[in-house]
Amino acid sequence: VQSIQVQTENLHLAVGQTGQLQIRCTPEDADDAHEIAFVAEPEGIVAVDEAGCVTALSPGQARITVKSRRVQTGIVVCVVPETTKLRLSRENIRGYVGQTFPVSVQAEPEGAELPRCRWITSDSNTAVAETAEDGSFRIRAVGVGSAVVTCLSHDGSLKAVCPVHVESTFDADAREDKRKLQFFAALGCAAIFALNGASVLQVLAAGAAAVQSLHIHE
Repeated sequence: VQSIQVQTENLHLAVGQTGQLQIRCTPEDADDAHEIAFVAEPEGIVAVDEAGCVTALSPGQARITVKSRRVQTGIVVCVVPETTKLRLSRENIRGYVGQTFPVSVQAEPEGAELPRCRWITSDSNTAVAETAEDGSFRIRAVGVGSAVVTCLSHDGSLKAVCPVHVESTFDADAREDKRKLQFFAALGCAAIFALNGASVLQVLAAGAAAVQSLHIHE
């Protein structure tokens, strides 16, 4: 063999995964073309058999040397931890119809590779997950109600959930009106006390009491 070419790009595997090295010898009919050997260093990160099948054993980086009697070449293999958990950037969502909420997915433990994911929802009339043009994820509030949006790994072995509660925009407007009412009530009480010669502390206390009264009667 005059030269060896590894046609497989640098391997990136998770612990437990396997990959196959594809090599090409020149000339292909050389006497020692069937005597190609594979050696992985350091030990304990990957194992490689005589056919070039690589098994990831533990996190780290290893170099596999591919050699014949006279020539050799190599390839770098990177091994990351096995993904054991998916985590969403939001634990729950409360919003109004029409709102969207960006959400990201992380793989655990640290350094693990995020698998391909798919999304499901318990009620598509309430909330759905979408993929934005840039590839990021978001949850859209569709209608009034409650739903659970779930992110699943492609094989369904891992999942992360996000409960979603959606209210109508009418409820939002009503809350805003109530906040305004509280503000003006507090302002009115404070003004009355001020006109009657009350101290600054009495004015502030009157305003706070008025707001508290409105909260009590919600």
